[in-house]
Amino acid sequence: LYGIGIEICHSLIRAILAVKTAEDRISTRVEIGRVIEYLHSHIQKKMTLAEMAGIACMSSSHFSRVFKAETGKTPLDYLGEARMRRVRKHLAAGDKSVTEIALECGYSSPAYLTACFCRRYGITPSNFRKARKKGRISKE
Repeated sequence: LYGIGIEICHSLIRAILAVKTAEDRISTRVEIGRVIEYLHSHIQKKMTLAEMAGIACMSSSHFSRVFKAETGKTPLDYLGEARMRRVRKHLAAGDKSVTEIALECGYSSPAYLTACFCRRYGITPSNFRKARKKGRISKE
């Protein structure tokens, strides 16, 4: 409580004196970090922007602005990239089918995973796996 009181006093003094402060707050980084951790640990789950904002205890619009400021990406773009990294990792390991990978990485079907993968990399997941085995695609 003492710390919160000090913070309130500082905020009041800054407001009275019209002192501008950066909005780079540690608590914001912690909240965004909490969401990122949740995304990675629940990557197979369908997630909405509202659900992510709820985890950060923010409104959806404020959460989107803060998330993009912190990561450089929108929340849904970040989730899509995280899923694709996980897909590539599984494909490189070669121990699971495309169907298993799709379900584990949050895609509703192997066809949808294939469409997203082709749009992003210009190659199907199966052809990607074959090319990796032949050494045509580097580890990334």
